[in-house]
Amino acid sequence: MRKLFSALLFLGFFQFTQAQDTISIMNYNILNFPLTSSTKADTLKYIVQYKQPDILMVTELTSLYGSNLIMSNALNVDGVNYYAAANFIDGPDTDNNLYYNSNKFGLKSQEQIATDLRDISEYVLYYKSADLGVNADTIFLYCYMVHLKASSGTTNEQKRQQEAQAMMNHISSVHPEAENIIIGGDFNFYASSEPAYYTITSGTSVTMYDPINRPGNWHNNSSFADIHTQSSRTSLLSDGGNNGGMDDRFDMFFVSGDLMSGTNRMIAIPSSYETVGQDGQRFNQSVISPANQSVPQNIATKLYYMSDHLPVYMEFALGGTIGVGEVNNNRFEIRYYNNEIFIENSSKENLTLKIFNSLGQQVFLQKTSDIDSQIPVQTLPNGMYVVYVQDENNNVSYLKFVK
Repeated sequence: MRKLFSALLFLGFFQFTQAQDTISIMNYNILNFPLTSSTKADTLKYIVQYKQPDILMVTELTSLYGSNLIMSNALNVDGVNYYAAANFIDGPDTDNNLYYNSNKFGLKSQEQIATDLRDISEYVLYYKSADLGVNADTIFLYCYMVHLKASSGTTNEQKRQQEAQAMMNHISSVHPEAENIIIGGDFNFYASSEPAYYTITSGTSVTMYDPINRPGNWHNNSSFADIHTQSSRTSLLSDGGNNGGMDDRFDMFFVSGDLMSGTNRMIAIPSSYETVGQDGQRFNQSVISPANQSVPQNIATKLYYMSDHLPVYMEFALGGTIGVGEVNNNRFEIRYYNNEIFIENSSKENLTLKIFNSLGQQVFLQKTSDIDSQIPVQTLPNGMYVVYVQDENNNVSYLKFVK
């Protein structure tokens, strides 16, 4: 069977073209900046220089002055001059903004989605591909930055659901053409059982996905210590941030189905998903104690003083032809032949198997730890699909096939 697959590959039955670029996005709750301390822009500078995101989305901005400080003192410093900012919009309560590498992206539009507490911000970016001048078609990113209602309890969960519903209704009704949707921010979710989580992932015609597929009861649960984002501290500082130690996954990304399948020339790289400064050894501890194993100690210290939240970072491949063919790693491989998917799992790891259609809709889901798995797909309608296999450590293989 392996010889047959190799022959098909050799004959060009499957082809794979590398993506032209890899871009990174980071979202960060920066704790009432600059109201707590305008000098924190210098602190943020070290964090940004460490991760070098192409897109930075922030929440808990308190003024235009703070937004400008980020540009002048944290981003366009030390020889860097390519960051640009969306327009700062002063809404109720604290605000959001987005900053982007202007060598790679342009801002097409932005809009505020009103809720009872804080606005949700929409930013539509376009990728500056090499052929943009001669080809009108380009890659668009629809980025949303949220800061949902805080605190536990049914009333607050309902308010978060109403805010999430306003955003998802806006996307599905105002922008039915939206592609490559990325929602980031401080969601204040205690568990994936919350109504707002359901609204984002299943409640409208637009389906969003947790790219690392880690649903559960995140609050005060050591099983999720590697993705907890709040609090980075166990001592009360003068800026008034929470000091309860790392025990909540408030900050995260959601991505649309086309970003899971690569349908619109951009694909998520789940293995790049990172809670910056989180090494999984922080449960009910701070980001600086015990000694941090995931970032240099000076960066851990900057994270500690910058905010009571940790930023979340993720990479995406885009441009060219994304994932036409197979991308396998050393742990498991995927093959397609005669209306069946074959998966070799030599390491016997727990795998999540998904199939997406060309619209980015998930049409199959299965979990397995078998050495060899076969998935019959003869019942699927004819078309293009992506098989997506992910292990517990977010290592990913995927294969695009035509039935």
